[in-house]
Amino acid sequence: MQPTEAEAAVTAHQVARYLGCDAPDSRFTGEGACYVELGGELAAKGEGDFLARPAPRVSLREPSTAYHREKEQQERDWLARWNIRS
Repeated sequence: MQPTEAEAAVTAHQVARYLGCDAPDSRFTGEGACYVELGGELAAKGEGDFLARPAPRVSLREPSTAYHREKEQQERDWLARWNIRS
């Protein structure tokens, strides 16, 4: 899960709790992954703890076509979740 997606889920849960709904009392840990699109069907993958102190602990993996395919699959999954056709 990308850090922004995880943070959004936590925010939604906290808003729901504030409004009196039964929702998890979750916290954003800062852990996650994201892709860096490089063109030519290549992408690199960064993953780790984006909120670590004193500095983020993130590893950037070598660009590959496999990460590009993972990124595309993740995008298809998001679109399908929201019933959006590409």
